Amino acid sequence: MTRPPSHTTTEQQTNVEIVLYLIHHVFLPPKLPQEDDVAPGLEDALAVMVLDSLQEFDNLHGHNYDIDAITSMVKDFRTVHDDSGHITQARLEEMLAELSRDGTSFPPTLKSTT
Repeated sequence: MTRPPSHTTTEQQTNVEIVLYLIHHVFLPPKLPQEDDVAPGLEDALAVMVLDSLQEFDNLHGHNYDIDAITSMVKDFRTVHDDSGHITQARLEEMLAELSRDGTSFPPTLKSTT
């Protein structure tokens, strides 16, 4: 269902770092961040937590096609990004081809390098 966490998550981030990242990105922090705190392994951990939560919600409340669509988008988000958090051209092309065939959608994260 979900790919295993990247090496970045398991080797460089501690459980405390993961939990703090999840808290700061799920709940509105008391003070907005003044700099980018993106960490690919932590973003992947957040995506895994969202997928697990969606599955649990779906199990508790019965099957829901909206939850299926959201789950699919989060899975596609994980698929199109490599372990460094970058969108890979081959994976992006696959997702765009699937989008044109099936009408599915995915949320790419586009970041400025400046």
